[in-house]
Amino acid sequence: MDFVQLDSGSEWAANRTAYVLLQEGKVTEARQLFTKAASSYLWRQDRDLFEACLDPSRSVELDAITRKAESATLNENDSEAHYMVGRLLAYCGQKDAALRLLKGAIEQNYCAYTALKTDPLLTKLRGTPDMNGLLSEAEQCRNAILAQVGAGTSPTIGTLTFPS
Repeated sequence: MDFVQLDSGSEWAANRTAYVLLQEGKVTEARQLFTKAASSYLWRQDRDLFEACLDPSRSVELDAITRKAESATLNENDSEAHYMVGRLLAYCGQKDAALRLLKGAIEQNYCAYTALKTDPLLTKLRGTPDMNGLLSEAEQCRNAILAQVGAGTSPTIGTLTFPS
């Protein structure tokens, strides 16, 4: 939250704060912030997914929103977006789409090994064979990045190359 507060008042900060609140189990407060941060396309997608996720009467709509969110996110070059939407899909019980997005994040070197093990939004996936496979891939990803840095090579994460 210290990092998020550096951009206090922005849509981005409201969206990230909503995720933190969701992780803490503060669903009502998270919903309010998702609604507030919904003026840009990506944040609207998060809000729509989150609202459909929480309303059992929208279960049919949740499947359609999930397909739309997954498709839009897969078209993003930002591997962090793959992780963020994947974790929200996991929270909403959309296992297959969540796993595809999380796998895509790892394939773009957004390794997230520790986050995959500790993120409260991924609780429904923990202990499954698919999640265990992702953890293995994420660990290999992390180790490869660390090896590149150790060798003085500039690692690439998503579409970004970082100086060594």
